[in-house]
Amino acid sequence: KYIQAWKNNFDTYTKLKAELKLDGNIETIGEVGMKVSIGGYLDGVCIDGWHMRVNTREEIEEIIRDYKMAKNKATKIQEMLRAL
Repeated sequence: KYIQAWKNNFDTYTKLKAELKLDGNIETIGEVGMKVSIGGYLDGVCIDGWHMRVNTREEIEEIIRDYKMAKNKATKIQEMLRAL
């Protein structure tokens, strides 16, 4: 849910950033309450308030890759613990 929302919000961010030429900044709330900020000091998409801000495709892909890896590891650990 959050990973897809983060992707969607990042797509919104990149679209708005390309379309809007701002001297200042604007902020909006994206899916699942994530903050989308265009322009200004905290430019990007944050999952909560100003936490875990991303503003490049590489950053969001790295975070998503890390979350997926952590989820896979957690599943394997749970399976090992069930076998005990």
